[in-house]
Amino acid sequence: MEMELLRANLTKVRIPEPTNRIYKQECCLSFDTPKSEGGLFVDMTTFLAFGKDYVGWNFEKTGNPVYLHIKQTKKPIPEDRPLKKPTRLAIGIDGGFENQESEYDETYSIVILPDYATFPFPSVALPEKKQEGIRPRMFKSVIAASHPEFSTMRQQDALEFFLHFIDQVERANAGKPESDPARSFKFGIEERLQCPSGKVAYNKRNDYILSLNIPLEKATNKKELEEFHKLKAQKEAEGTKMVPLSDCLDSFSHPEEVQGFYSTALNARTTAIK
Repeated sequence: MEMELLRANLTKVRIPEPTNRIYKQECCLSFDTPKSEGGLFVDMTTFLAFGKDYVGWNFEKTGNPVYLHIKQTKKPIPEDRPLKKPTRLAIGIDGGFENQESEYDETYSIVILPDYATFPFPSVALPEKKQEGIRPRMFKSVIAASHPEFSTMRQQDALEFFLHFIDQVERANAGKPESDPARSFKFGIEERLQCPSGKVAYNKRNDYILSLNIPLEKATNKKELEEFHKLKAQKEAEGTKMVPLSDCLDSFSHPEEVQGFYSTALNARTTAIK
């Protein structure tokens, strides 16, 4: 039940950035510390720390319900330890010759206000680490920062943005092309041109996109489309034709005539078959 309550408030939990300061040593309104009786409550939205007497006040002011509770408990000192002999004078030191600093056990828990629902941290119900990544808006800002068009808030062409992204990735890996992730998107295309003499020429290029023409005459739902037009009977209702991907690939590799192709075999411009 407590985990469901936490999941309902996860949108109010902020992941700190490297530049954010997290106050976890002392309350910002009092002298409470994790060693105090009530411990310290760190607001998981503002990262400010509050003592037990002020965490409720902060919740009423901000509405932030999720807190990381830090409590330090002094470890007991065993009484059967061997007696120590003084080796030097300890004038002005609290406790006389015994100058050993106390040790503390530190415990964490997640607290959700206003009911102070509490469960320990770390917990098997929570992930051990967060997924490394950035938000889509931040991703767009980083990639488009150097582009005069993509850096604006206007709607952009997805294909142009993808090619710009690939270009930025290639530039970032210019010194180590073997580790360039953009290579995963690159493929080779070979074009074959044949003139009436029977001679052929081959052109090869690398690309990141495969532009396909959709042959609408290959639509597999022509009959359904005709029935749709009869039922609607409106001119603006044109419907959507369904064309298999295999037909798009066939259309891409289908021979076509190239007008004005200069043939070195004929020493003249002619019509070639591509």
